[in-house]
Amino acid sequence: TRRDVANYRYLCTDLLTNTVIAELPLTGVTYAQSLNDAGEFNGQLLLSDSRIAGTLGSGSIDLSTTPARTGIYVERDGVIVYGGVIWSRTYNSTSATMTLAAREFESYFGRRRIADTTVFGPNVDQFVAVKTLIDNAQAAAYGNIQIDTSGIGTCGVNLPNVLAIYGYEKRNLLDVIQDLAKQEPPYGFDFHVDVSYGVDNVLRRAFVLSYPHKGIDYATNQFAPMLEFPGSIVAYTYPESGGTLVNTLYGFGAGSSDSQYVSSQSSGASFANGFPLLEDVQSFSQIPDPRIVDNLTRAQVAARDKPVVVMEARWVPQVDAVTGAPTAPNPTEINIGDQVRIRIKDDRFTEQVDTVLRVVKTSVRVGDDGSAELITGSFVPITY
Repeated sequence: TRRDVANYRYLCTDLLTNTVIAELPLTGVTYAQSLNDAGEFNGQLLLSDSRIAGTLGSGSIDLSTTPARTGIYVERDGVIVYGGVIWSRTYNSTSATMTLAAREFESYFGRRRIADTTVFGPNVDQFVAVKTLIDNAQAAAYGNIQIDTSGIGTCGVNLPNVLAIYGYEKRNLLDVIQDLAKQEPPYGFDFHVDVSYGVDNVLRRAFVLSYPHKGIDYATNQFAPMLEFPGSIVAYTYPESGGTLVNTLYGFGAGSSDSQYVSSQSSGASFANGFPLLEDVQSFSQIPDPRIVDNLTRAQVAARDKPVVVMEARWVPQVDAVTGAPTAPNPTEINIGDQVRIRIKDDRFTEQVDTVLRVVKTSVRVGDDGSAELITGSFVPITY
């Protein structure tokens, strides 16, 4: 096998218009995609780099990297693999470097509030509700960052109850979408802002909803990836934490004092498996409908009623020296939401573990010449 060598480019754009302002010669880059959340980006710009001094100038650097008004895209071998909002930059005079930090475009909706009362009936498809909320947000003056929602259709599952979002609450839009996404099945979905080259190679941002889940199903796809240790995996961690385990959860809804609605939900399976009573509380105070509070509280108990295992595995993209076929997947061959077969046999697992887990995050550290990529995947058990 040999390492997969890739060519990277980093494009900065105006956040509102999505117009490319500059291509920057960044180093020390890491970027991550997260399912139902916003993955991070970090990269360094050496201001003494002749490619900057000769073509851009300090004024252009300021314009192309202004926090909260510019975006950044990562291109790998002609394919866009990351896109996000630049939220901060830090200059270090000792090293003459500027560090850029970004989060995926989903993060923008974490800075938007739902200002007008919006009510959806229980006969409204949950995808239609999400699309409406995003479209309303982008209809506001200066609020359109060109997130395309035209591909959002319906999923065939209506909201379980009336969804009322009151303008006086000024709820965080990303929080609302995440709450809808993590409801107890058969409700809920996956979401992500996919980035790509669209028509005429114009950069495109599209809000994508997936039901019941995003990604490759290993059982039905012969090309689904597999990782092995020892083998393609160079190292892994397998943490098991009971610190957040809960088998009785109290979900606090709207109201105050004695009038506040409290949903109490328990996991019989946890008690049957020998766990003692473990309690916690969670606030849903901005959700006025008690039925939705019940639904979310049940979903949280189901997600937290066993020790949390978020396995992390690291690998270097490789290809067969003769055939060119991948022996360890590159960043375009494994995606968030995918189901991946993982086989491990070592001192921890003396009897080989052969299981299928789901990718919820991928993080890529880029070598400055593109030849030293290191991918870290975060994997969780499949629960649907």
